[in-house]
Amino acid sequence: MSRAGLLAALFLFALPARAAPKLVAGPDFTVPLPDGYANLSQRSHKPSFIMLEASHPSRGYQPTIVFRQTPIAGGSLGDPATCAQTGRSLATGVHGKLDRASIISGPLGKTCQIRLVAPQGVALITELNVMQSPSLPKETWLMTCNFADGDRQAEKICTQTLAGFKLTK
Repeated sequence: MSRAGLLAALFLFALPARAAPKLVAGPDFTVPLPDGYANLSQRSHKPSFIMLEASHPSRGYQPTIVFRQTPIAGGSLGDPATCAQTGRSLATGVHGKLDRASIISGPLGKTCQIRLVAPQGVALITELNVMQSPSLPKETWLMTCNFADGDRQAEKICTQTLAGFKLTK
């Protein structure tokens, strides 16, 4: 090996290895813990609530990412009309504006995602249906990201966290 080749090889070995992302575990899934966020989840045998919070406020708001298991599995099951109706109902309930309610390709397939803008900030809500069979949901989780209107970084972190959602069973 030439001297230049040897130096290049030594340089590559000297670079620090990129650390694997820290994961937060749900009962049947994991999500990445975003840089700059803390895991505030309560510890229990089968957590039905996961809360991640930004370490610092952004635009006067403390961004959060919350996973909450719904009491009844199902949700919209990818139906656009049900997704839109749910979005309108939620917007009315928080005295906000429905920015969009649409079916997206999520980590578990087609799912409803709702973006609300309210006086308190933005809520980006995504259904996550863990399926027992192709037509029968086992459990439904809602991923809700809250952040200040216009906080593109918090919204990007929310989207990246959603993309990192992985089933473990």
